[in-house]
Amino acid sequence: MNPKLLLLGKDPNKLEDLATKLQQFSSDIITEVEENKISELLNNEPVSIIVLDSSLSEEEREKHKDHILSLNKRIPYHLLSNNKDTAYKDLITFLQTSLRAINQQASVGK
Repeated sequence: MNPKLLLLGKDPNKLEDLATKLQQFSSDIITEVEENKISELLNNEPVSIIVLDSSLSEEEREKHKDHILSLNKRIPYHLLSNNKDTAYKDLITFLQTSLRAINQQASVGK
């Protein structure tokens, strides 16, 4: 199973850079900067994991998080840290853990 990652933020260049770095985890990565498309994506796409970029304000991140949880309480999401020293490392750890759990769930369902 190839997990679908959804990266949300304001800066398309930053999201594309992050998507390139995350290709090792999935070849199916969606980047989105338009808030009005998030519901449509989550309702129509089988998204496995969501990452909220630090280009969003704390208020925007909370709003998106609440919106995501209202649509799907079980989807793993990560708020990318503003700390440049640890943000990527923390994200990688989160992705590895989440993908392992997703793969275990998929193998149990077979």
